[in-house]
Amino acid sequence: MFGRHGIDYLTKERDIIAGRYRRPQRGPKFSQVLMATGLVLVALFGLIAARLVA
Repeated sequence: MFGRHGIDYLTKERDIIAGRYRRPQRGPKFSQVLMATGLVLVALFGLIAARLVA
């Protein structure tokens, strides 16, 4: 009824609904971005504190 491509599509849809199909992630994960931002902020505040103390 659906043909070969239709069966593949329906199988993929079923896997997506079941949570078994994940798309490959293209960018960095949110936790990595959050950690990098935190490190940059700590370094920035450290530099500001060093200038105030000196």
